[in-house]
Amino acid sequence: MARWLIIKLWRYADGRGYALSLYWPAPLAAHAIGVIAAGAYAVFSGWGLPAQRTICMLATVSILKTMGQQWPWTACWALAAMVVTAFNPWSLLQPGFWLSFVAVGVLMIANRSETIKTKKNSHTQQLHKKLLPQRVCNG
Repeated sequence: MARWLIIKLWRYADGRGYALSLYWPAPLAAHAIGVIAAGAYAVFSGWGLPAQRTICMLATVSILKTMGQQWPWTACWALAAMVVTAFNPWSLLQPGFWLSFVAVGVLMIANRSETIKTKKNSHTQQLHKKLLPQRVCNG
């Protein structure tokens, strides 16, 4: 939610004459500020182990996205699990670890299906843009 808000604010600021996106593109700013906002919320909520796991997962995925890596969602999910277990190996024995990772996996699958729908729509729109001039010229 914080990421979405930052992107909207960045685009609004661009439209008002502030060239923020020239210095720091909106998706990169959204990732960084999203991790910072999540970290602030985790500290505010007591910095418990579930909050630490969440920050670890979010930071790992944000770093991958910021670096421009196009990893499959399963690889991102596995890397986040490895990072969290590297920080706290005993977390594998807690049910909260497994519940949170299953929830994150479900969110990643949902995001993946939404991305696929968006890509299909954009490909269809590009095809229509290419074919429209031909239809007008051919009659």
